Amino acid sequence: MHAYVHEWSCQLIYNPRLREGLGLTDGEGVERLWSQLQKLIGITRSVHHQRQIWMLDRQVHSIGLDHRESLGSWIKRRLAKGVESQSINVRQALKDCGKPMEVLHAQWADQQKVQLSV
Repeated sequence: MHAYVHEWSCQLIYNPRLREGLGLTDGEGVERLWSQLQKLIGITRSVHHQRQIWMLDRQVHSIGLDHRESLGSWIKRRLAKGVESQSINVRQALKDCGKPMEVLHAQWADQQKVQLSV
């Protein structure tokens, strides 16, 4: 991702940890995709390159349709499991720091302003 390999100002602007509404995953999604594509290794080994691409396309399309059907329940599970429990932890950490949210927001805005002006 752009934020991790570029200069500090890009990290302040584009880092998913610092953008409202964005978050990080555990990276297991890619592992699950490769696991689902693994069965094509033997089948596609001896076929023409264009046929390999077509078979991969069809398999990925099928996986996408399956995932789309279960997207609602997946979102519901993620919200219940991750977002809500993390929100509780974050609120507690902010409460424990002893600073009002307005002060923390102002300090963060000041820090970004100074660091982006360099």
